[in-house]
Amino acid sequence: MIDPEVIDALRELAHAAHVSESTLVRVAETCRQVTLTDGAVLFREGEVTSRAYFVREGSVALQINAPPHGATRLLTLGPGELVGWSPFLGAGAMTATAAAVGDVTLLEVDAVALRVLLESEPRAGYEIMRWVASALAKRLIATRLQLLDIYHDEAPRIPEARNDAGSAS
Repeated sequence: MIDPEVIDALRELAHAAHVSESTLVRVAETCRQVTLTDGAVLFREGEVTSRAYFVREGSVALQINAPPHGATRLLTLGPGELVGWSPFLGAGAMTATAAAVGDVTLLEVDAVALRVLLESEPRAGYEIMRWVASALAKRLIATRLQLLDIYHDEAPRIPEARNDAGSAS
C-alpha cells in the first residue's frame, strides 16, 4: 500500500510540476520517508548504493575528497532537491559524501526498483530522467566552481596567444 504522505511529499518537490500524477504514484511505490539527525551520513564517496533521496525538510551537504585539501563541501541541498543521482543511472560508486546538516526529513528511493519500473514506461522514465538531469547539471556547475576556488593558485598560467599572421618576415 502506498503511503499517501509520500505521494503528497513527492507533489511538493521542485520538479514535480513536470511529472504526471501516474508517474508520481509509481515513484511513491519505491519510496519511504526517513528522518536523520545532524551529521548522519546518507552515503560516502566511492560507496556503491541503490538508494537515492529527495530532501523534504532540512539540508544535506555534499562533499568530495580533494587532495591535498581534504574533504571539501561542494554544495548544500535543500527541500525539493535530489541527493544521489548515480543509483538512477546504475553508475556505480557515489561521486560525493552526503551528510545531514541539522535534522533532515528525506524521501528515500529504491533507485534500482524505480529504474526497473520506469523502463517499462518510457514516458514516465523520461520525466524522471529530466529530474535527474537537472540535478546533474547543478552538481556539475557547483563542482566546477568549487574546483576553481580550491585550485585557483595552483593552476598553470596559460600564455597569451601571439598573433603572428599579420607580421612581415
